[in-house]
Amino acid sequence: MTRTEPFLIRAARQIGAELPNNGNRVMFAPGGIHTLTPAFGPAVVEVTIKIDSATANVLNASLAQVNAANAPQRAFFDKNHEGKEAMAWPIRFEWSELPEPGVYAVVEWTDLGRQYVTGKVMRAFSGSFFTDADLPKKPRAGQVVTIAAGKRGSATNPARMVGLAFPDAGTLTNDPAFRKILPLWASARAARNTGGGSAAGLSSTQQQNLNTMKLTAEQKAALQASIQTLEQDIVALRAQHQANPNDAAIAEQIGPKETELDSAKAKIAAHDLAVKNEGLETALLAQRTRDAETAITAAITRGAIAPKDTELQETWKKMLIEDPAKNTPLLNAMRGSPALQQPRITLSGISVQREDSVTVLKAYNAERDPNKKAAIYARELSERITKGEDLPIHAANTLGTLSGEIVAQRALELLTLEEPMLNMFSTDFSDESAKLNQQITSRIVGIPTAGSYDVDNGYASQNQVMTDVPVTITAHRFTQAEFGANEIAGTSRRLFDEIAPAQADAIGADAISIALAVITAANFTNETVQAEVDFDRATVISMGGALRDRGVRRNRFLLLTGAYYDKLFNDQAIVTLAGNQRADLITNDEMIPIHNFNVFRAPTLPATGNLKGFGGGKSSVVVAGRVPSDYANALPGATGGGTSQIITNAKSGLSVHLVQFVDHKLGKAYSRMAYMLGAAKGQTAAGQRLVSVATA
Repeated sequence: MTRTEPFLIRAARQIGAELPNNGNRVMFAPGGIHTLTPAFGPAVVEVTIKIDSATANVLNASLAQVNAANAPQRAFFDKNHEGKEAMAWPIRFEWSELPEPGVYAVVEWTDLGRQYVTGKVMRAFSGSFFTDADLPKKPRAGQVVTIAAGKRGSATNPARMVGLAFPDAGTLTNDPAFRKILPLWASARAARNTGGGSAAGLSSTQQQNLNTMKLTAEQKAALQASIQTLEQDIVALRAQHQANPNDAAIAEQIGPKETELDSAKAKIAAHDLAVKNEGLETALLAQRTRDAETAITAAITRGAIAPKDTELQETWKKMLIEDPAKNTPLLNAMRGSPALQQPRITLSGISVQREDSVTVLKAYNAERDPNKKAAIYARELSERITKGEDLPIHAANTLGTLSGEIVAQRALELLTLEEPMLNMFSTDFSDESAKLNQQITSRIVGIPTAGSYDVDNGYASQNQVMTDVPVTITAHRFTQAEFGANEIAGTSRRLFDEIAPAQADAIGADAISIALAVITAANFTNETVQAEVDFDRATVISMGGALRDRGVRRNRFLLLTGAYYDKLFNDQAIVTLAGNQRADLITNDEMIPIHNFNVFRAPTLPATGNLKGFGGGKSSVVVAGRVPSDYANALPGATGGGTSQIITNAKSGLSVHLVQFVDHKLGKAYSRMAYMLGAAKGQTAAGQRLVSVATA
């Protein structure tokens, strides 16, 4: 007989290592698969459990549920599982890769809890949670229960966390359940850098040792070659020794070779460790710098620091980076100017606040005009999603299932933000329906001529250059996602965060590919010829000059194939700028604007005609988007229980046909975004092709 109810785990033992952790965030459970041995009634059980990003979502949902069910009481963290004093109050759970992968609890410390941590009375944390492990109902006293292979909680089928214990959901302890869990406080790493070390925590001696351990690329390659040679020599010597066991000269050669091999491998391992530690140190410094800048900005906003007092700002920044745990509360406690505070306005006891998410979602759900829905999303919902707020998209059975709609809105929003290349073209997006291969007429704006003041006619209006461009809708495309019943049942999974970027990438890549297909020698006759070996910034300047002479001065873009993009990135002027002023050119992979060109890597640029790049203005290429006709209208009332609607992005006007339906047999829900695209050349003079060989 086995248990069907969740299994509660508290402190137990497991072997591992400890690393430092600071601030108002504690590691609840390290990522990965772990085998624990917690108490199980009168027995002990060996259970294997898996921790990943989904665990944070489960714990967030459980925290909200237990707090709501027991309101006004709340879950808390105690000490040594005593269930008495609150050491901290959990606010939320989150998955993070830094400083080590795991689930972290963001907490509000009590004064007592902070004393236990800062006074180094308690070093570790241990969560109290339920799992879905498959265990017997009545273990015998003293029994060590093991779970059969294949059953839930075994090494071959790890259990998962399914909820938090209440009210004491975790504890400060010196005997944590996970030995690999990060400690609450650190020793040497927390020391302040008075010796000239890095701001993130390494002393000058530690930094020097770290640099000594690192190898150049040539040194590492030489060591790797030496290791390979030594391994071959040792194998050969051992074979000779086996054939001639009494030959002492052969035996004497093996020992030194093995020692040399171990030394070479140790140097490689030390190098790899140094590189990893340096990366962690850099990431920690970057995070502390961002946190310091945020805290200083808040202090300036409330008037605690004068905006022009840059010297004081730099002093605080240094203090916050060196010791954030000590100095951040001090800065936050500094009172600001009352005139800069934003008191809440109250009328007859009624507070004026932001509309709650349920009210906003109800308004969004009730609106039927795609453009008005887009405006509500842009004004009220986009910022909440960006800040990671949980949207109650299934609340009170009055909203329907908005998951698919929010995913679609988020995808269209990310498309305009993360595909800047698409913004370089003239676009004609609409929520109007169209048919495949239908021709629509778009319009581009040219540059008007200047006029002279006339004493008789005054300021006479100039002719505005408006050119009609016929665009054929050549592509009927879609992107479709599916969710199982458990995935879409609640909001603990951030569906829009997980799916929207991928769908935005799919739509963006599709639209760009269709736009680039019109860049041909027949459509754009102006060309610059330059072989890859000679391509550099001077060529870009030449292309810009040719376009400027034809009136293309603003909103210029330059698309380059991968090889030409990399060649330009290695231009000596850009390398010098990166080394002296713009380190982000090395740490990132985005090119700076060059000669009024926004430069983009375009691996899907057509290869015909030796095309290697294309420089142009906004009017050179026109991209049009429409939505397909709603096929459900062909048989009114026969939609199969699904929903069909138009979703529009407020900023770009891009629209998609969103269809949501379910398969009851499979227990899956589907969300499909369909759209239609076409592209055409605009002004021929606004484009300049870059080719490796002149067009015949």
